[in-house]
Parts: sequence; C-alpha cells; structure tokens
Amino acid sequence: GIVYLKGEATLGVRKKSKKPEGDGKEGYTVTVNNKPYSVLIEGDTAIVNGTRYSIDVREGMQAPQPGLSRPPGAAAPSAVTTADATVVTAPMPGSIVRIVVQEGDPVSSGDTLVVLEAMKMETDVKSPVDGTVASIEVSQGDIVTAGQVILRIG
Repeated sequence: GIVYLKGEATLGVRKKSKKPEGDGKEGYTVTVNNKPYSVLIEGDTAIVNGTRYSIDVREGMQAPQPGLSRPPGAAAPSAVTTADATVVTAPMPGSIVRIVVQEGDPVSSGDTLVVLEAMKMETDVKSPVDGTVASIEVSQGDIVTAGQVILRIG
C-alpha cells in the first residue's frame, strides 16, 4: 500500500494466460445483453458467428468517433419513440443515484430525468422529447444495464 502511494509500485499487472499451441487462433464465447457470440481471433481478423470482421486491439479505452455507427451488439440508442410513448433507456451500465422526475411530471427536451453513476462518474440522463412522464421503470439504487428501460414519456 505505502509503495503504491509513494508511486513506486509496479502497475499494469496482468493475468498470464496460456496461448493455444499451433496455429495462433484464439476462440472465445462473448455474451452481450444475454446473447452469446462465438468469436475466433485470427491475427487482425475476428470471426463472429461465421462473419469476418477486421479488428485492431489496443490497451486502454478510446473515445468513440463521431459519425461512426455502433458496433454489432452495442447498446441501443438511449431513447426509442413508439406510437404512444418515448422509451428512455440507460446509455451505459451503472446504478441509479437519483430520480429527478415523478410520474405525471411535464418535461422538456434536455431536462434531466435520472442521474446514473458508472465508474464513480455521474451522468445525467436527459429527456429526448417534450412530454409527460408516463412511467418510471427503475428505483433509486437499482443497477441497470446498457439499453435497459429507465422510463417512458407520453
């Protein structure tokens, strides 16, 4: 602990995994939103359920590039409009810190509806449309997944 606080600790400790012998191919089962995908890595190509994708894997996280479509299996957009209501979904997994509105409250586009905490950062989930809060599907303290319905605006 003291060594870490003094900045003298070794960082980046990684679990050592055994590499497959022979052809250099690595196979995985990746589950996204409870749907399993068979993934085979061959150098700079990933074969996902039989479809080939060119890939580039790097350490760390990179901000998404504007204008690019979301990757297969990525979270759905944070709002979906149906004939009778707009469904507001969680943009990322996290926990509900605060619910700002109540059922029946009028809201305007851009109003904060819910505060979501993910990785010790709070994110405001804002209303995509003008309307009235029809139903709230979560409670304070709930853990949500990306794409999970948070509330509906009528």
